[in-house]
Amino acid sequence: MRAMVRVMLTCAGCALLPGCMPKSFPRSVTAPEQALTAVALGADRVGAEIIPRYEVGRRYSLQRQTPKVEYSFYTDVRFKTDPTLFYPAPEGAPEVEKVKTLQNTRDTEVTLIKWESQYWPQNPDFALRYETYQEAHTAYAVYLRSKRPINRGAVIVSHAWTGGDIFRKRHYDEKKMYQYLDLGYDAVVIQEPYHGMRSLENTIFSGEQFLSGDISVIAEALCQEVTDIRGIRTWLQDRYDVVGLMGENMGATAALMAAVADPGFAFVVAWEPIASPGELPNDSPVAPFAFKAMYASGLDQNLIKKVLYVASPVNYDLAIPQKDVLMFAGMGDGFVIPDQPGMLKKKWDDAGLFWFAGGHLVNFQKKICYQKERAFMRSHLPHKKDAAVKAGDKKPEQEKSGKTKWWKRKKPGG
Repeated sequence: MRAMVRVMLTCAGCALLPGCMPKSFPRSVTAPEQALTAVALGADRVGAEIIPRYEVGRRYSLQRQTPKVEYSFYTDVRFKTDPTLFYPAPEGAPEVEKVKTLQNTRDTEVTLIKWESQYWPQNPDFALRYETYQEAHTAYAVYLRSKRPINRGAVIVSHAWTGGDIFRKRHYDEKKMYQYLDLGYDAVVIQEPYHGMRSLENTIFSGEQFLSGDISVIAEALCQEVTDIRGIRTWLQDRYDVVGLMGENMGATAALMAAVADPGFAFVVAWEPIASPGELPNDSPVAPFAFKAMYASGLDQNLIKKVLYVASPVNYDLAIPQKDVLMFAGMGDGFVIPDQPGMLKKKWDDAGLFWFAGGHLVNFQKKICYQKERAFMRSHLPHKKDAAVKAGDKKPEQEKSGKTKWWKRKKPGG
């Protein structure tokens, strides 16, 4: 979706530039960075008007978002003192099955895998409904595995809200996954609950139930995503020296909640994370109708914040060292406003946070971000000095030699 509208939105942002300069910046910026951030904020504002109509369609209504489960369960004070009470550890590694091979070359194998989700609803009232949600009971992931001997790590990837069927390349950044392989990490792109292959029958768009006015489902969906992430982490732990986690948007929120509940991750990279869903602006384009439906059903902002306490990583301490967390956020993000990642940095002051000149739809400093991400992930690899290939470290003459990188070679039948 982002690729489809990026050019149009960038142009629109340029047109809106005079009225789109952020009131303040979270770090010192140059004049060009100020201008680029203003363009990105303008693009996000136009996107906030276009995307909901494109993604949601006319069949979407507040009636589909009415809370149907007793939500006071999530305000239990015990969840505030111990997050593992709401995010319990799965029992052992899941039984992972290979569904089919998506691609097989000399250097890599890409397969679709599945396993039975080890999650069960924390709220007994929601459990009755979850039993009918058979589509969400099976977890899926695309497993990109290098056949070269340098790979000693694995990274689990949790996609953004509204991400589609993961076995379709357009729904994940294939180039970036191959760069992870080149760096020394195999990748497991996990399908979030209520998205893509796990969408419920009659779902209007991918992720409809994950972030909606039915507030109990938000907490339970995040709990299931964290459980599935932890389950596949346990499975990978027997196969790799290092297992890390990368998430985007709501996927980043899930990644950080996993790092709150589970000390077993070597690192977490969080792109545009939501720190506290209950503190998003009332008109946030992240969920076009969610907050309207919550208010229509009688919830006020204070109650929304209390119910979504368990879905907010900013409320907890990390189970992994803060230095092993790296976050990226746009200074002109109109969807995940800078206040959100800023709250996380204030809570975890030793965690890394890079503010880029850009927004949710356009990142003008993506190259710098990727360099920082690769350096961070490389630092967590064991015996990194012996690695045969270090992404981003090639000498200029090697880059200009004309030799095609192995992950860019044309795949058979692709």
